[in-house]
Amino acid sequence: MFRKIALIAVLCAAGFVAFAQEAGSASLSPAARGLADMARGGVAESVMLAFVRTSRAPFSITAKDVVELSSEGVPQSVIAAALQRDAELGAVAGASGGVTAAGGGAASGAATGAAASGAASPFSAGSAVTENQLFRMRFGYIFYGGKVYSDSSLDPYLRGVLWSDPSSRAYLGSYDRQRRAGAILSWSGLGAILGGSVYGVVMGSQSSTNSNLNVGIAMGAVGAGVLSLMIGAITQSESWRNLYNGMAQYNEDLIAGAGR
Repeated sequence: MFRKIALIAVLCAAGFVAFAQEAGSASLSPAARGLADMARGGVAESVMLAFVRTSRAPFSITAKDVVELSSEGVPQSVIAAALQRDAELGAVAGASGGVTAAGGGAASGAATGAAASGAASPFSAGSAVTENQLFRMRFGYIFYGGKVYSDSSLDPYLRGVLWSDPSSRAYLGSYDRQRRAGAILSWSGLGAILGGSVYGVVMGSQSSTNSNLNVGIAMGAVGAGVLSLMIGAITQSESWRNLYNGMAQYNEDLIAGAGR
């Protein structure tokens, strides 16, 4: 009986193992998490270097992040380039801060703070808002800056833009948390369904005096898996709602800032 229960436990844990890499990257900044995603996706080193050199979002890499990115398979040259890019972005922000201090302009100070967060601030008083500066969502795609992005995963550049607005940043944090929770629940549900199904097939092919108990265990595992899948799908849906609300909030703040 112990071996039977152990078999189900191992199979149910498969969902958590499959999602461990993504959940483990929760401490990384959005830009650094993008590097980990690209490494897991098999993106070429040259492409990753180009991404780092043109990124407007800081990677904010700590010593712990270096270890984590290395374990994710990010090349050392890419990590070094990201550290160098952080230094460059910090120098630019520092220079902008000096100009702001000399001029004493509140609007320039806001722009400097946004540059430090990885995106040029569009919230300047009296500035004209163009269509390309606004987020639009339609049929599973995100339109921003004259480009089209899929909403299946949030592009690191778009993360940097949303992160520049404190109100949108709150929605972005909720989106990340619910997306991770939904994925864990979904993978765990699949593991439980697989475990219950395999257990039922294996035990059904053997004569046993505890057949009713075995059927109950198998059905219970499958039922728990289905429930976990449903909750995971609902949680994922809620995460997208937070993402869209964050984009809408960004648009509102942009228009309100331009009208001041």
